[in-house]
Amino acid sequence: MCRPLPGRTGRCSRRSPPRGPGGQHGGPRRRRSRPSSSRRSALAAQLPAHYAVWDLLAHPDLGDIRLSRPYAERRRLLLTVLEGIGPPIQPVPATGDRTIALLWYEQRDRQGIEGIVAKRDSGVYRPGRIWSKVRHTEPVDATVIGYTGPPSRPKALAVRPPDGRQRLGRFFRII
Repeated sequence: MCRPLPGRTGRCSRRSPPRGPGGQHGGPRRRRSRPSSSRRSALAAQLPAHYAVWDLLAHPDLGDIRLSRPYAERRRLLLTVLEGIGPPIQPVPATGDRTIALLWYEQRDRQGIEGIVAKRDSGVYRPGRIWSKVRHTEPVDATVIGYTGPPSRPKALAVRPPDGRQRLGRFFRII
């Protein structure tokens, strides 16, 4: 169930499964049971969810602000909208200080965060990527040529990157 935040307006949507010819839903039908409230509480405690927000594209009073407001103003509005809400919904840390950004870059690598994003304070939102993402490692396209373990949950992938060498590894992320 999707509910708007207290004192905020919002819409929720639910995607329907793809429909096949004749309008019927594709794939086998599965019935999902809803876990009991005690089970939901246990799952929430075991697997807490966090939502990190880095930009505000629409405002409850101002509407769509992507193209009309620079990032610095959208960031101030974001902090105002999230004021008093607290975790698990929270804004990502932001700084205009290069020294602090480099410190975060080094510290966050040990925490498993893949890098930092750099945006211009004066930049308005534009479709596509106009900001820079500085990663600890750069992704590389590769052809998967095999795997070990069961197909539904491979333990390792055999890949062939553009240099033509074959590699077997456990730490690949498939996109």
